[in-house]
Amino acid sequence: MGAARARPARTAEDPPMSATGESGTDPRRLRLLVGLLVVLALVALWTNRGLLLPGGGAGTAIGDDVAGLDARLKMLSSLPELPIDRPAVESAFLGKRNLFDFTSSPEALAAEAARRRQQEQLAQQRQQQLAQAAERRREELSRRQADATPRKPPPPEFRYRYLAYFRKMSNDGEFIAVLQKQGSRGPEQVIVGVGETIEDRFVVRDINEDEIVIGYTDPRYEDQTKAVRIVESATSSPSRRRRR
Repeated sequence: MGAARARPARTAEDPPMSATGESGTDPRRLRLLVGLLVVLALVALWTNRGLLLPGGGAGTAIGDDVAGLDARLKMLSSLPELPIDRPAVESAFLGKRNLFDFTSSPEALAAEAARRRQQEQLAQQRQQQLAQAAERRREELSRRQADATPRKPPPPEFRYRYLAYFRKMSNDGEFIAVLQKQGSRGPEQVIVGVGETIEDRFVVRDINEDEIVIGYTDPRYEDQTKAVRIVESATSSPSRRRRR
């Protein structure tokens, strides 16, 4: 016998070898694979037989549904309309939970809320204090302005008494007044008529049986007057007489 020759080593490019040592695909494995595919195809056909066959159960059910669709639509159209109010946009979120409400513990949230309320109260108190301070400043400024404004002195005092009256000897019948200065000693009397001045400070505006109306020559008091009533003792005195 001659020496056996050594076979060359197999490489990755060489075809696979069968159980007998020959290269190629195993016929038994191929037959098993084809049989498995056939079984799967038959199972799929049996499962979907209603879709493939015209007289299948699923086809009959679909036909019945299509036939009764018109009747259902007529029944729905005969139903009365129900008024449905569309909720406001805000109400859609009332029942939903805010995921960010509980990022902190309830105790921390309560403390934060209390701190905010305290800050709001302090801010309100601060606003009230500022408003009160501003009001005090306005009052102080008004008082200073009033003090700085020169005040008009009161009009001069009319120190005469209305003793009696009589009429002029004329058709108009104007009154003539008899006055006496207060504090004077003796029968010093002044007789004046309407329009006449007294001491260059007073002017007679009107004279009647009950009183004499005095004005002022100073322009600062031109809109002011003073009424001096006749003395009561003169109402029954003979000096109170009338001339026609």
